[in-house]
Amino acid sequence: MVKETGSIPTTPVLTNPAGDVEGRDSASRTDGTGPDVQKEESQTVFQRTPTPRPQTSETQSPDSGVHELYDEYADVVTEFSAPEKVRAVELEFKPLVDIELVVQGKQCPRRMSGKDRERHEQEAILNKLRKEGLVLRPESKASGGVAFELVSAETEEKPSTKGATRKLPPLLQKKKRKNKEHSRVTKESILDKLEKAEDRRKKQVEEKVRKAKAFLEEACPSRKPVEEANITHVVKMASKIESRDKRLEDMVRKLKAKEEHAERVRRRKLLRQATIQDSTEAPI
Repeated sequence: MVKETGSIPTTPVLTNPAGDVEGRDSASRTDGTGPDVQKEESQTVFQRTPTPRPQTSETQSPDSGVHELYDEYADVVTEFSAPEKVRAVELEFKPLVDIELVVQGKQCPRRMSGKDRERHEQEAILNKLRKEGLVLRPESKASGGVAFELVSAETEEKPSTKGATRKLPPLLQKKKRKNKEHSRVTKESILDKLEKAEDRRKKQVEEKVRKAKAFLEEACPSRKPVEEANITHVVKMASKIESRDKRLEDMVRKLKAKEEHAERVRRRKLLRQATIQDSTEAPI
């Protein structure tokens, strides 16, 4: 038999050990009563006694701390509480109607194979790019048919959107405007491009010559003195030829001047002879 001593959790304690039972059996024999008469009295009796709480001192034994929650949850009614309290709670209970339940948290991803996971990641990346305006959704294609799009009549009737149902993304529109601006060709732009191309060609030729000279110098270092001697010889020959040409020009100039002087002298002589003849032939 179990006795309820209160709402505080209790520990069942055996209050009728085996020694007590034997003592009662011996007493019943002395009284003249048989074991059948004392059968019910010899049954074990249990009694719930409150569990001793730990003392709050230095000698307190280490435990889980569950006893500290007794005072805090003393007003909580459970199935182990008094029947009156349990019955009162059951009578006062009113079920809630039209409860709005909200699911919070993140959905657990479904386990996918490697192929499905890769395709799912690609679709997520494409959707993100479409939201940012970097990628257009391709037009649907029907095998052996005609691709078309459904457009509402209101959108089609607007003058601003008529004939331009599909628009390019913002980045592509900006790039298209830049291409239109650069596509305007003028005479000045053509000449400028030709000059730049000529400069690039000259720079490339100079770079090739420089690389060829550097390669020859590295490949044939012994030919350098011979080339220097040839260069000095060529320079000397050029200077000599120039000096000879100058000397020949001076000689030719002097000869011309001498011939001109002789011609003037000859003319003066002829003029003098002619005047003398005229004076002699004149009548006295």
